[in-house]
Amino acid sequence: MPSLFEQIQLRQHQRQVDPSFFSQRFYSSIHAIQTIQLCTTVEGHDGCVNAINFNEQGDLLITGSDDSTVKIWSLVDSISKPKCIQTLRGHSTNVFAVNFLPHQSNKKAISGGNDGDVRYFDIEKQVATVFGHHHRKVLKMSVNPVMPDTFLTASADGTCRLFDIRGSYSKSRTEKFSDFSQSRADAVDVFPQALGGGKANIAPIDNSTTDAHSLLVNFDKDRVIQRRRRALFGEDPEQSHTTLYSVDVHPLNGHLFIVSSSDGNVRLFDLRRIDKQSPESYVNIFRNVDLKPGDQYEATGCSFSVNGNEIVSTQLSDHVYVFDTNKNYEKEYHVNYKEKTQPIKKRVRRHHNAEEEEEDEDDEETDEASRRRRRLLRDLNSIFEEEEEEQQEVPSTSSQSTEPPLQTYKHVYSSHISRQTIKGCGFFGSNSEYVITGSDDARIYIYDKVSTKLLRVLKDHEGCVNTVTPHPHLPMIASGGIDDFVKIWGPNGDVPSKEDLQKRQIEMDSVNERRNAPSSGSSETGFRTINLFSLMRFLMASRTREEDE
Repeated sequence: MPSLFEQIQLRQHQRQVDPSFFSQRFYSSIHAIQTIQLCTTVEGHDGCVNAINFNEQGDLLITGSDDSTVKIWSLVDSISKPKCIQTLRGHSTNVFAVNFLPHQSNKKAISGGNDGDVRYFDIEKQVATVFGHHHRKVLKMSVNPVMPDTFLTASADGTCRLFDIRGSYSKSRTEKFSDFSQSRADAVDVFPQALGGGKANIAPIDNSTTDAHSLLVNFDKDRVIQRRRRALFGEDPEQSHTTLYSVDVHPLNGHLFIVSSSDGNVRLFDLRRIDKQSPESYVNIFRNVDLKPGDQYEATGCSFSVNGNEIVSTQLSDHVYVFDTNKNYEKEYHVNYKEKTQPIKKRVRRHHNAEEEEEDEDDEETDEASRRRRRLLRDLNSIFEEEEEEQQEVPSTSSQSTEPPLQTYKHVYSSHISRQTIKGCGFFGSNSEYVITGSDDARIYIYDKVSTKLLRVLKDHEGCVNTVTPHPHLPMIASGGIDDFVKIWGPNGDVPSKEDLQKRQIEMDSVNERRNAPSSGSSETGFRTINLFSLMRFLMASRTREEDE
C-alpha cells in the first residue's frame, strides 16, 4: 500500500490537492524532518553521480555521471520505482552539471562536463547544440527563472558565462542524437579532472579574448593558458589559477547571481553592473573573514534561499555558512576580504595595548583609504575599552552586544566533513527553514537554519555524498556522490518512537563532537591533489597517439 507521502504526491500530481497546501503545511514541518527516510535507490549509471536536479513540477529527475551520460528519470508512477526514460550522450568524460530549462515543457536540458563542453539538448528535435567556449571543466550551471532561455555556467578556467539558446555563437556546433548511440569517451583527448579537464589538443589560450560573446566574468583575464606544456613538463597546472565551483541565479531577480570560487569567497554580481568582465565588479562579497583566503578554504558550493535574502555556502576543510545578502560588510564596516582576519576583531578580542598601536603607526603605508581605516580602528578600539571599564564599575542592563558587528556570517553549521571532494549545499523547506549538505563520511546532514542545531543524519550511501538536491514542492531530497547510484529520501516512515529519538540523539551527539576543524593543508587530504595515476595514463596515451601519427 502506498505511504501517506506517496498518496499526497499522487493526488497533487492529479491536481486533487493544491500544490501550495502540501508545501506550506508539511514541507516545513519538523514532522517531515523527523520522518524522512530512504524511499528508493535509483540505479543505472556506471560511475559517480556528480549532478542531480528536478524539473519544475518535480516529477522528473535529471542526473549526470562519470560514465559521460545524462539520464532523465520519471517519478510519475511511483517515487519508489523511478524509470529511466531518456539517456543523453555526447560528452567525452565526466558530466558535472545538468538541469532542465524552465518553462520549456521538460523538452530542453543542459549539461556541462570535464571535456569543457556545454551542451543544450533539444529533446523534441533530437539535436544537441555544443558550445566550446570553456577550456577547462564545467562544474556548475544555473538556469534563470525570469529569463528561461538563458543559463549561466561556472568553470575551472576561471570564467562565468551566459548562454542564450535563441542566439548564435562562435565555437558552437549542432549534433544529432543518433550520432551518439554510444558514449565517445575515447574520441577526444581530454585532460583528467585532476588537471582541470578540458581539451588537451588545443593551442595556448589567451584568457582575455576567448569567446567574449558569452563571457560574463573572467577571474584570470590576463593569464595565457599553456596547458599542454604545463602538464607535459611538470609545471603546476593550478598555479595562479582561479576555479569557479558554483553559480546560482537569484530566484526572483534574474539580474543577480552568485559565484563561489577557489579564493574562498562567494561574490554577488548584477548583470547590469559588470564592468569589462572584471571579478571586482561584484556588488557584495561573502566569507568568514577569520578564514585565510586561498586554496585551503575554497568555497565549493553556494545557493540562494527561496526569497533570495540569504545564501548558503560550503567551504573546503571548514563549515557551512549562511550569509545575509542585504548586509554588505565590505562597504558598511570596511572589512578587507583579502586579509587573513579582520583587524577590528583582533583588537577587541586580544585587547591590543598602546605599544602595539604605536608599532602599527610606524608601519609604512601610503594608501589613504588604509590610513583612514587604521584611524577608525584606533578610535573604535579606544571606545570599546572605555565601555568595558565602565561596565566593570556598573553592570549593564542592556542586552545589546558591545562588540562591533564583525561576524560576517549569519549562521554556521559544523559536524559534517568536507575535505576530499567538491561539496554542494542548499536550503530545505518551503521557506528555507533548514540547511542540508553532504559529507565525506557518506552521510547527509540536516540542520535547523536559525538555531544551527543538527536535526538529522541520513545514512545509506557507501562513499562521499557530494550533491544534495531538494524537491521543488515536496519534503524530498535526492543525493549522489562517489556511488554510482542516486538516493531519494522523503517522509516515508512512521513517527519515531521515544527510543528511536534517543538513539538518533546519541548518534548526533557523537558527530557533534567531531568538528570539521581546518586541515593542516596537507596535500594528502585535499581533493585538488593531482592524481599521479591519471596523469601517467594521460601521458602514456598521448605518447602512443604521437607514435601512431
